Amino acid sequence: SREMRGICYAPLALAGAAAALAAARYLLKSRKSRIHWLKKEEVEAWIDRYDTWLFDCDGVIWLDTNPVPNVAATLRHLRSKGKTVLFVSNNATKHRSQYLDKFQKMGIEATLEDVVTSAVGAAAYFVDKHGKGAKVYACGTQGMVRELEDAGATIVKPPTEMDTHLLVSGPQLVTVDPDIRAVVAGADWNLTHRKLSYAVQCLLKLPKCEFIATNGDRLYPAGDGNLYPGAGATVRAIEFCGG
Repeated sequence: SREMRGICYAPLALAGAAAALAAARYLLKSRKSRIHWLKKEEVEAWIDRYDTWLFDCDGVIWLDTNPVPNVAATLRHLRSKGKTVLFVSNNATKHRSQYLDKFQKMGIEATLEDVVTSAVGAAAYFVDKHGKGAKVYACGTQGMVRELEDAGATIVKPPTEMDTHLLVSGPQLVTVDPDIRAVVAGADWNLTHRKLSYAVQCLLKLPKCEFIATNGDRLYPAGDGNLYPGAGATVRAIEFCGG
């Protein structure tokens, strides 16, 4: 294998001279700054310094559902020069297959192995530490749950959470699966008091149960232009009540 000379985490989608100019002008068009525009040979020399490029997604590859101008051409240019291109995100709400669907619509080539999210990281950490088949209670989206399942974790789904018609009293919620090894929390669009109660009881009653948070973002910028409670709303509630 070739020697890895460096990794570049690219906060802007920059590669060939045309892509660099388009992306920078797009993001800086409202700012009054003195900018040194790189010549094509300078951009190419910069690219050649790194073998692996890590790109964030939200606000870098795309803005909501719209790709950043020339981003697909930028990534093709990097790959044409033999560069490894990976995508990283602290957004744990989506499964990697959902990222691939979005990439495809934007004309961007990618595989599951090219995408690393905080949900993937949390799942890998849990299974590496506790082994495949270990039980976990998840407070998050189906995308996060699927990543945990793909890694080999066993998801515990208590009846008090699944059956909303049950008349649940306090003592019923105290009874948790004693084999749960961790509570994994991220943004949860269907968070309920029952889910919070079960997560907290796991942490209070099970000495070997650890708390794993995918991220702690306070707000989530939605496509409708509004800011909604992010993963931090779930994480902080469990953290505060679970000690």
